[in-house]
Amino acid sequence: MTWFTKWALRNRPALVFSVIASIIFGIFSYTTIPMELMPSADQPYITISAVGNGMDAVSMDEQVTQPIEKVLTGIKGKRNVVAETGNNFSQMTVTFESGTNLKEAKQQIQDSISMVNLPNGVMKPYVVLLNTSQIPVVYLGLSFDKEIGNIELNLVDNEILPQFKDIKGVGNVMTYGGKISRFQSKWTRQNLPLHNIL
Repeated sequence: MTWFTKWALRNRPALVFSVIASIIFGIFSYTTIPMELMPSADQPYITISAVGNGMDAVSMDEQVTQPIEKVLTGIKGKRNVVAETGNNFSQMTVTFESGTNLKEAKQQIQDSISMVNLPNGVMKPYVVLLNTSQIPVVYLGLSFDKEIGNIELNLVDNEILPQFKDIKGVGNVMTYGGKISRFQSKWTRQNLPLHNIL
């Protein structure tokens, strides 16, 4: 017999107490240690999303996706870039080597994109470092029978979004697209008669 077996046979009350204490400690730990279905962890990729109202897929690819891809070539730790472009949108997923400091990589990407001259009507690209606690639960698309104008955008911002934000358990609601278009025109008195404006 080993020394532990001999000790256990001679000290039965102490052994029983140790077993009971271990069970109680295990139950206490199980009930108090927080457990999550998806623990918070950074994923080794960063997404870049850009929205360009009224731009077809070819224009988005040539004027938005390709220029952004070019400035991403010098990002440290980058493994590859996968781009998806369609009418009015462009999305790129940048995958990184393990061990890369993703917060620094995100800052590098934002700095690089800020140097890209994007066409008018393209919103500032969103650069998102996904954490498992930030993965969207629901994606919703909203369309109207007519073209989207100021009335529809105000309806979304002032009536629809607040209802989603008021739902219990909702952390955040983000919208993409729907930029209000504006233009400015300057006239001189000499040019007004040329356009039949008196």
